[in-house]
Amino acid sequence: TMMAEPENCQRMVAEEWPTYMAVWGNAEQSLPKFEELVNAVKPHGLIINIDAGGVDHGHVIDSMNYFGDKVLAPLQEILDAS
Repeated sequence: TMMAEPENCQRMVAEEWPTYMAVWGNAEQSLPKFEELVNAVKPHGLIINIDAGGVDHGHVIDSMNYFGDKVLAPLQEILDAS
């Protein structure tokens, strides 16, 4: 239930970086973290898991749509450049 509160999720993700390589935030906040991950790990690709926890499904769908619209293409560019 702690993870059902977005503020708690955001705080925990920030506090645990980079022990847990979780990324949180909008495109401006998350793309630098993704770039740091890609540069450190040099993966061939990423599997994106949008963890719903106890978050309302409408918010999860909004997050998935936002990711697809704002983050996915720049993230692909980061992967292609590595």
